[in-house]
Order: sequence, then C-alpha cells, then structure tokens
Amino acid sequence: MINNYKSVSNRYLKYNKKRTQLIIIGIILSVALISSIGTFIITLQNSIVQNEMNLTGNYHLTLSNTDKEKFEKIKNNPQIEFISPEKEMVYDNFAGDKKIDVKSGNKNLFNIENIKIKDGRLPEKSNEIVIENWVLKYFENPVNIGDKLKIDNKEYTLVGIASDKRESKANGVTNGYTLDNNLEKDIKNLPIYIKIKDNANKREVIDDITKLVGKNNIVENETLLRLTGDSKDKSMNVALFGIVSVVVGIVVIATIMLIYNAFNISIAERLKQFGQLKAMGATKKQIKTLVLREATTMIVIAIPIGVFLGTISIFAILGMFKLSTGQEDINFIISPMVIIGSMLLGAISVYISALLPAIKVSKISPLVAISSSNLITKEKIKKSRRKSRLNKILKVNHIMAIKNIRRNKKRFYITSMSMAMSVTLFISFISFAKYAGNFTDKITEENKMSFRIVQNNEGIGKYSIDDNMLKSTETLSDIGNIYSSYTPIKLKAIVDESVIPKIVKDQNYSFIKNVKYDKEDYKYLSVLMNAFDNNKLETLKPYISNGSIDNLKENEIIVIKNEKMPKGVLSPVMNLKVGDEIKIDPNYFYKEERLTPEQYVNGVKPKVEENAKESYDEDQLITLKVGAVIDDAPYDLGTSGIQKVILPTENLKSIIKNNDVAKGQFDRESIDIKCADGNVDKVEKELNKFIKTYPNFNVINVEDLNKSVMVSNLLPIILLLGFTVVITLISSINIVNTISTNITIRRKELASLKAIGMTSKELKSMICLEGMCFGIYGGILGSIVGTILSYIIYLRFTELKGFEYNIPYIEIIVAIVGVIVIGYVSALIPMKKLRKSNIIETIKAN
Repeated sequence: MINNYKSVSNRYLKYNKKRTQLIIIGIILSVALISSIGTFIITLQNSIVQNEMNLTGNYHLTLSNTDKEKFEKIKNNPQIEFISPEKEMVYDNFAGDKKIDVKSGNKNLFNIENIKIKDGRLPEKSNEIVIENWVLKYFENPVNIGDKLKIDNKEYTLVGIASDKRESKANGVTNGYTLDNNLEKDIKNLPIYIKIKDNANKREVIDDITKLVGKNNIVENETLLRLTGDSKDKSMNVALFGIVSVVVGIVVIATIMLIYNAFNISIAERLKQFGQLKAMGATKKQIKTLVLREATTMIVIAIPIGVFLGTISIFAILGMFKLSTGQEDINFIISPMVIIGSMLLGAISVYISALLPAIKVSKISPLVAISSSNLITKEKIKKSRRKSRLNKILKVNHIMAIKNIRRNKKRFYITSMSMAMSVTLFISFISFAKYAGNFTDKITEENKMSFRIVQNNEGIGKYSIDDNMLKSTETLSDIGNIYSSYTPIKLKAIVDESVIPKIVKDQNYSFIKNVKYDKEDYKYLSVLMNAFDNNKLETLKPYISNGSIDNLKENEIIVIKNEKMPKGVLSPVMNLKVGDEIKIDPNYFYKEERLTPEQYVNGVKPKVEENAKESYDEDQLITLKVGAVIDDAPYDLGTSGIQKVILPTENLKSIIKNNDVAKGQFDRESIDIKCADGNVDKVEKELNKFIKTYPNFNVINVEDLNKSVMVSNLLPIILLLGFTVVITLISSINIVNTISTNITIRRKELASLKAIGMTSKELKSMICLEGMCFGIYGGILGSIVGTILSYIIYLRFTELKGFEYNIPYIEIIVAIVGVIVIGYVSALIPMKKLRKSNIIETIKAN
C-alpha cells in the first residue's frame, strides 16, 4: 500500500496543462451543446405557444349553450385559472375606414385574450376601453390615453394601448377590450372561454367539464393543447420525444467518444508512471480511483462552465435576434430540468469515458506498463503482387504509412470508429437542422408585399378592380411595384392514371373521378388556372426549376409541382415535366352560391351548380403543354391539394372565351403593392387618401404581418446554424485527439525511424498520410452510419409532417473532405513536439 497517491492526479493535471485544457474544452463544448439543445427546445416551444396565444387566445376550452348554474360550478373549480363569457360587436369607420371589434367580458377576459399593455392600464369599468397601438395613426386627430371615444352611440374613456395582434392589422379591424360583469347574468347565447391551470391534469378537467355540459357544447383549443402536450392525440409529443431522444443520444455518445479518446491519450502518456505506481503497491482500485479523481476534477471545472455557456449562447442569440428584428414576443426560458439534466448527462459521460481506460490500465502488469511493450505490436509480413506494385509507385515512407494504419487492428478500429463518429455527428445533426427547417414556411414573393387593395364586405361580388383603378394606383408617388391578383378558374383535366402519384390516389379525393376519353379510361381531376400579368410573371423567374417562361406560347403553362397533402406531406398532384401535354375541358364550370354572413352563421349550405361530364371526344378538349415547372408556389394560388398552373392573363381569357360562367367568375380581385424600404409610411398615407374615392375597397397593410412571418422563420435557422458550429468544433476536437493518440503512443517508434535515416520531411509526410488514410476510412464508415441515423431522424420528423427523404450527398462529401483535411492538419500538431525531442532520450524513455 502507498499513501498520498491521490495527489498524483492533481500534479499531473497541473503539469500537463495543455492536455488538461483540451479535455476540459471538449467536456465544456459537449455539455454546452446538450444544455443549449434543451434550452433551445424549451424556449422554442414557449415561443410557439405564446405565438398561438397571440393568434387565438390564452384558453383551452370554449363552451356554448351553458346556463348560469353550470357556469358557477365550473367557475368554482379550483383547477380553473380563468373563465369568462365574451360578447363581440364589430363597428365600421372607427378610425378612418378601419373597424373595431369590441370584446367585452369579466376581468378574466383580458388574460384569456392575452392582452399586452404598452401604455396605460386595463379597463376597470364598463365605460373604459383599450385599443391596439396600430390603429392610432388612422384617427383624423391625435388620440391619447384619457380621451373619449364614441362607438355606436356609446362613449368610452381610452385607458390603455395594447400591443398589436398581427392578424387584426392585416384585416384592418382593431380589437377593443372593455369590462362587462353583467354578461354573467345571461350567458345562454354567449361563448364561454376557459383557461385551465398549468399544473392541473388538463385531460381530467376537460373530461369532467364535458360530462357537465355535454360533448356537443364544448370545443377544445386543439392547437394549444397539442403544443403543451395535453391533446387527446399524443402523436406530436411522442414524435418530439423521439426526435429529442435520438439527437441527445447522438450527442452523448459523441461526448463519450471524445472524452474517452482524451483520457486514452492521458493514460498512454503515463503508462510507465502507472506501472511504477503498481510496482510500489498501488492496487487496481487505487489506479481506477486515481483516474476517476482526475475526471471528477475536470467535471467540477468543465460542467458548470458548459451549462453556463450553452444557456448564455441561446440568450445571446435571442438577444441579437430581438435587437436586429425588433421582435419582442420571444421570451428566454431557463429550465431547471434542462440544467440538472445537462449536468447529469455530462457527468455520466465523463465518468464512463474515464472508467473504460482506467479499467484497462488497472489490468496491465507493472513490468509491461513500465516497459510500455504493449504499445508495440509486431506485424506479420506477407508478400503480395499488389504490394510489389505499390512499391514501384509510392515512396517508402508512404508505403509505411499505409502499413502502419492496419498494423495494430485494435488501434485501427478505435481510430477509424472515432473519426467515423465525428462524421456521423456532422451528417446526422446537419440532417436534423434541414428537417427542422421543413416546419417553417418558406419565404415567397407573397411575403415581400407591403399593401393589398381588396373589396370590402359591401364590394365583394359586386365591384371589381378595373383597369382605370389600376392605372390610377400606378400614378401614386413612391408606389413601387404593383401586381394584380385574379380569381383562380377551376377547370377539369383529363389525364392517364399513371400520371397521378400513389400518395394522391390513396387520399380518395372526391375531385378525382373516372372518365371516358375517346372510349378509353382516364382520370378526371380539378386544375386551378391562375392568370398572371407580364410584370408578375417576371417575379417567377428565380423560382423556375425546369424550362423557361420567356415567350410562353398560347398553349403553354407553368406547372406548380408540390402541393400540400394531409399531414403536411408535399407531393405532386400530377407528375408533369417540361414538354408533357394535358387535356383540359375549357367549358367546365363550378358555381357556388355566395352566402350572406347571416346565412353562413346559421349553417345554410350554398347551392352548387356544376357541368361535369362522364365522357369526352377529341374536339371537346384543348391541349396544353408544360413550358416550365416551379417546385413550390411563390404566391397563394388557392385551395391546397389541387393541381395549380400559371399562365399569362390573355391566354386564360382565350381558353375560357366560350365559357360564360368562368368569364363571369374571372375578376381582378386584389392588387398587391411592394414598397421600397423606408417608403411604407409615406405610401400608406397616399393609399388611404386614394382609397376614399373607392368606397367599396379597403387598403390592408400586410408589411408587419409578412415581416413577422419572416422573423418567425429566421429564428430556428439561426439557432440551428449555431448548433452546427458547435457540432463542427466537437467533431474537429475529436479528430485532433484521435490522431494525437496515435502519434503520442508511437514516439519511440518514430524516433527510431529518424535514428536510422528518415528525414523530418519524410516522417512528416508519413504521419500526415496516415492521418488522411484514417480520414478516408472513418469518412466512409461515418457516412454510412450518419446516413442511417439521418433516416431514423427523418422517420421521427415525418410523424409530425410528411416530406420526401433525400440521401444527404452534399453533407457526406463535405464531411469526408473535412475529416481528411482535419486528419492531415491534426497530424502536424504533435509533430512539433516530436521535432523538439531528443532522439536518443526518446528511444531510451522506456
């Protein structure tokens, strides 16, 4: 037995500062990645929940046909946080042409509506009101807190200004909130909104309320419940848990590999010292304790720093994001569960990584350890024609490099697997980032618009935007680009069944029917024809994936490839490529009665008139040819799940020239306006003056709505890019450690080569080639495993939203090239130490 052996661990850590720092940095990065993933997921979930609350409200249930007695029972339930009836009344011309939707209820309504006060306070009396900030500039005279506002013969005192609801601004209807405690006296015909406490079992509470009021009188806020994990459908939660488990599992395994290699280096360097300790009486348990003591010291230093850096990195990214975008709706969330979980995972990973080599070294006999003879393995010499050919082509040092990597099979497998882990980590995590990007809406031309001129309630179906109105709009100063949007015309296409993908056939869509054409069996399905003017056609050029839109002929069309199917799956409705032809019935029409708001509320079904046919002759159809293909629609082109095509306005008019119903439906229904940055306020004033001469139309400001959409899409991308950087760092450190291990434990061998005449240049060339060869082996193996893991992650994601799987070829190429380059560079780092060492002393070091 020996005493004070534990002090050796601290001495070694201090003596080998660079090696200790490298291990600690690896632990810090790994723990930082785990904690940042957890913080990111919690923060993103909270952001999505808050966004949903801003859009729909902070409630879980809506009740109808409820009497006073049932209301009081629910109100007194200790699991209910907020409950309020709500009365809504919409009034025209509140501020200029802008409307106001006055919402009244008890004081809980303000929490249910998720009102955020920018200035002032919430209403405390029935004659007090809060309005949104955006509408203030539309009053003819400035309006301030304390001013009187008259709404439908009732006077209110303005007591607060609320943050904007993006949908209300886009619709030109501001929300107004006021207090009315008298609503509870007669709630039979009013909706009742309920918010359940966060710590309650929401499913049990919902079931109890359902039994009380009846399932026909209750509507769940399914989106919010699903986001918080309280929906009846648990598929989203299971899928999210599966995704997180796979990603965190990959990171933890990578962490163990990284730290395992680092401890292997440490033990390889000190094998002789461990042998001496065992010769002096150290037991196996003491050797293990010594290594684990070093691990504990590193854990105490590295893990708190890693958790702090991982957490603060998300905070910094969010801070910069808010600063650059002005987005204030995203709150940074610190989760104790994430912090504790990250620390535990990090500590377990480090102990496993340290324990494996500690067990190995504790089993080596003192004599073998002191002589370090176990580090040298004699190879079996075999003659082969292939090697003799290599001898003629390659230099001696290059041949030695190729032999060296396979000389020690155990070392070869460990090194190759370690480098493969880096490639696996890179490919799988980049794939994760790409798949996560499928859950954000793509930025299209629609999102670049600033204003939209549309028919108001009085104008719908009665007035259209004629050429004179369009020209008048174009004459306004600083107006920017103007694009007309026409009513899509639904026609029928007759196609061979082979053109329709299986995924579309499986949906059993009602608009896909059997039809006879020239006495043969064909399929008959809907096509939405979208007319574009020349200037709008020009905006499509960046989106063309095949073909060209220059000089489209009269019978040529632009086909939108992808359509959103159930579960979010993107798929073609028809597999069409440039040059293909489809038959169209130009005389088909589908006419649906336009309902009044009252009819719609009362559930009146519109009358439908359709002239669908069961058979066609050649002269009843026209042939259209695909001139270009666009993968994803750059504009909103109508109902999802239906094949959409784009064609010049005059061409569509020519197609439907004999179709009176379609001609009656064809209409310029809106004008979209794209402004240059800085001109939005000026243009809005011009448009508001201009629209007064057209009382049946409204101007809608969509600038903020579109910016909000783009900002929402940008946040996950920025965070995922940050993770990619950390993953690359971890992978690089792993490779550096792996190559360093090989060179460190072969110092005597390399010194012997120099002693028998190998120059430093030849030695460097040999070592670098070894590093590159390991990179090739590890790159190929890692690419295979990484691709398999990327597919597993893909399967987890498709439980939430369907999309097509593509083998990550680009990621594979980047990873293989990267690991070869890093392997080459990593070999140069320990060579500096070898050059400085004395050859004789290195050989005698055993």
